[in-house]
Amino acid sequence: MKVKKDRRYCRNLILVGIVLLITSISIVSCNNSYIPDYDTEDDIELSDEIGPKTEYLPIRVTGDLHDSVVLEHGAKTKHGYYEVISWPPDMLPQSEGETLYGNIVYTDYDTCRRVYLCNVPGCAHNTPDCTSFVSYSGSWTLFTDYSERHLYFVSRGRHLRDISSTDLATIIEMDMDGSDRRIVCKLQSNESFRTNTVIVASDEYVYATTTHAGFVDNGPIDQYVLERIWFADGRREVVCPLLNNYEKHETLLSVWGTEELIISEHVTGDEHERGVYRCRVSQDGELIERFSPEGTFGYYSNKYRITGNELEHKATVTAIDYETDKRITIENVPAETRSPGRIVIYVRDGNRINWTFLDENGKNRDYILDFSDGSIKELTLRQRNTYEDRAIAIIADAGDSYLVVIGEKNSSITLTDLNGIPHKYDLRDYPEYALISKQDYWDCNPNYRPIYDEV
Repeated sequence: MKVKKDRRYCRNLILVGIVLLITSISIVSCNNSYIPDYDTEDDIELSDEIGPKTEYLPIRVTGDLHDSVVLEHGAKTKHGYYEVISWPPDMLPQSEGETLYGNIVYTDYDTCRRVYLCNVPGCAHNTPDCTSFVSYSGSWTLFTDYSERHLYFVSRGRHLRDISSTDLATIIEMDMDGSDRRIVCKLQSNESFRTNTVIVASDEYVYATTTHAGFVDNGPIDQYVLERIWFADGRREVVCPLLNNYEKHETLLSVWGTEELIISEHVTGDEHERGVYRCRVSQDGELIERFSPEGTFGYYSNKYRITGNELEHKATVTAIDYETDKRITIENVPAETRSPGRIVIYVRDGNRINWTFLDENGKNRDYILDFSDGSIKELTLRQRNTYEDRAIAIIADAGDSYLVVIGEKNSSITLTDLNGIPHKYDLRDYPEYALISKQDYWDCNPNYRPIYDEV
């Protein structure tokens, strides 16, 4: 939940985050990355022994890599969506250092209700005894294991040498109702979990990118490491270091099947030279394949590699089946070619994708490309009560439906601080949630089931 924000700033921030999914051409390898120095008693061992000799379990993408441009850190499950309401700054104690507070809220698809993750009548939701209450440092992320048996809360932390022990980056395991919590893993003071990155999990371990305070030749700069962390005992294993310097950096982008991780590389520089280049690695960090888009942009999905070329406000988009290499091409796709790097592709549902870009007037344009029949259709489902024209935003897959933001509204909320003092906040531009069947979404029929917000 957010208090009033500058909408243009939010939109720009979203576009900056999404640009990591936009493309160009090059080659990348994890083997040439900078290996960080560990200098504490709990150093991570960089050895050839990577985990137990066991068959790897199914992994799914969770956390930040999903098809929402509104909520970036929530946990999507078969039955509902978990997110956190962060307390406003004036509710936080001045003596708590970096510690922040919030509450987990849950949107239930069956009842169409959004509630605190707490079943105690009359609870003020302001103490650790409440199953919705959380404390964290830096920022937060929620995710679940593959079978959705446990909910995991990540305090991403800050990698500062003098940070308080209570503010260290942490992974906490809990039951799906917020109860029975335990600490899985706590990082060191010079480490944190990298923000705005993907977390993928099986039933036994999680892949996360850790950030370490470090240096390169030109001075201090963060060092990134992709790690596997086991839920049972918090054991940490290095999969591969990730490149990060003044010219480029790597990040975990996605996962393919049960074995292959997709690493992307973002190159900084002139706007027309920016791009994302990718490689596939095994769960042991072994390089499998370097991948370069064949056109001016490229994207990995669960089903396809999507590439394309732009020319005179039109694009030719090709979907290449990941397993069979079968190619399906759609020509004359509307596009804005004056602003390379602004195209956004969201793969939603099998053969269909969302195709979004800013036109020559800076307006959002949204289409649906269907590779089953080569059709192009404008996405006419729009949000209401906003200052600009925007398509409805998909937050989560809800089985036969999608959880979406259909507009914004004015609302109010009362939160109780640690001293039991209630604070009422008037909110503007508050997201309005609803469910829509997948068929209605792709057919652009605005048949919504509203979510009743009881927070």
